[in-house]
Amino acid sequence: LLIELAVAIANGSQWLGYHCRRGKVLYINLEVDGASFLHRVKDVSSSLRQTVGKNLDIWNLRGENTAIDKLAPRLIRRAKSKGYAAIILDPLYKVNQGDENSASEMARFFNQLDYIGKELQASIICCHHHSKGAQGEKASMDRSSGSGVFARDPDAILDMIQIYPDESDELEEGDTVWRVAHDLREFRAPADIDIIFRYPRHIETDAFKDCEPMYGATEETKRERSKKTRANQKESRKERLINFIINWEWYRPQGRNWQTAPNIKDAIKHFKNDRGYSETNIKRWAGEDDAEFVLDRGFLYLKEK
Repeated sequence: LLIELAVAIANGSQWLGYHCRRGKVLYINLEVDGASFLHRVKDVSSSLRQTVGKNLDIWNLRGENTAIDKLAPRLIRRAKSKGYAAIILDPLYKVNQGDENSASEMARFFNQLDYIGKELQASIICCHHHSKGAQGEKASMDRSSGSGVFARDPDAILDMIQIYPDESDELEEGDTVWRVAHDLREFRAPADIDIIFRYPRHIETDAFKDCEPMYGATEETKRERSKKTRANQKESRKERLINFIINWEWYRPQGRNWQTAPNIKDAIKHFKNDRGYSETNIKRWAGEDDAEFVLDRGFLYLKEK
């Protein structure tokens, strides 16, 4: 999501429904291998059909000493004359070597971030993690791991929590759904935003407004429910596809006559309102050991018993 924000600022485009003012961005990648991170940026920008050009600079610092007291002077020297509108630190824990549960240590840490922002006249954007345990019953600003300073110091907090909807035609295999809540110092907080993560990007949706986070549920329970939901969703789609083949106007169950069988494009067109019926998914289903249909040269046939 932060890569999408960087691309949006670099292009002056939309992010989560908000228009971003165009400007230069420095993305400090502290966690991901440099080559992998560049690949992610390429995938995201291609999916968004945007380019970043000279407006996005990447500084890969994984494996280096990046304690904030050492990084701050290096960063200021490097970026002073570049005119960056935003500096992204991803993730925050990589530059914080103090006790995140200590209010005094975290106050000093955030003072360093304020100093960087003031010296560079840039917005400082960071990524932080939740504390352990169930998050659903907490206020969004209280979900951050560590001292309450994490809730009080930032001017804006966007908190993401995963939700687990029941079967939906909106979802494809591998999708996850997230709710973004806002806590703002200067402005009235807007309504929560739901997004679907479908690699490599996040897609806004209003299909899950009635779905609530699993309050008090363990991560194991969430994963198990999510796994069951995806399995049921997949089986339901496969059954509908088999019924489509059976009910094809010219279909004949004996043999493989392409003149009487639907092809994969017919199926995708028939289920055009359900993104789960992609060519990739249909091919995957046909290749499963227990598949009840086969895909032969682009045509769909029931498996002969």
